[in-house]
Amino acid sequence: MEEVAALIKKGKVAELPSIQQGWRFNFDKELKRLPNATGYLLITEETPSVIEGCMIFQLIDKKEPYMAFVEVAPHNRKDKKKYDRVAGCLIAYAYQLSLI
Repeated sequence: MEEVAALIKKGKVAELPSIQQGWRFNFDKELKRLPNATGYLLITEETPSVIEGCMIFQLIDKKEPYMAFVEVAPHNRKDKKKYDRVAGCLIAYAYQLSLI
């Protein structure tokens, strides 16, 4: 297995994926309705314009960490899978955020 340089960055509402793009969630709409929430995108350095995974991390009552949504890109599922461990990287990042 080959490692790929990747980055998890904060995503603006306009950057977040939606059902219309083949995702299971409307991350853009969900982020708007959740208080104290931030959207994060996992991208690779090789193709920074392609979202490989997305997560919404929320602080409930501004103190309790909660990973509200997490999903890998449609092209990273089942037989078409391009990268492994995308969800695991986002979950690990959520854990790191919960410690801050």
